Amino acid sequence: MKKIQTANLIAIRRSEILLVKRSKDQEECGRWSLPGGTKYDNEQITDTLSREIEEELGVSIIKYGLFEKYIFAELEKIIEAYYFFGEIANGIHLNKTELSAYKWFSFKDIPKKLAYSQNIVIADFLNSRE
Repeated sequence: MKKIQTANLIAIRRSEILLVKRSKDQEECGRWSLPGGTKYDNEQITDTLSREIEEELGVSIIKYGLFEKYIFAELEKIIEAYYFFGEIANGIHLNKTELSAYKWFSFKDIPKKLAYSQNIVIADFLNSRE
């Protein structure tokens, strides 16, 4: 079974969380998700995080920390997903090839069905802050 590693960012400002909408040519198209992506061979997971945020949002991460690692098993692959929390620089310039939109959602207005089962991750994160 193939193993894939991903790095994803939980970006919070005040009582809002940043989500991005997957474009029509991407897996899980049309769904909201946390920004992030797949690790390249011989790349450190923190380098993946920085690269993906710059590629998708056109900004750098100001500071971050590891929240949790989740493992999701699918029919043909195992996904080892690293979730970081942190702050990003202002001035998002969305990569329209991968994403169709971004939005800061209040914690109470997070969509019910996010891509990649990320509702679980966000609920765990928000519960850990209480």
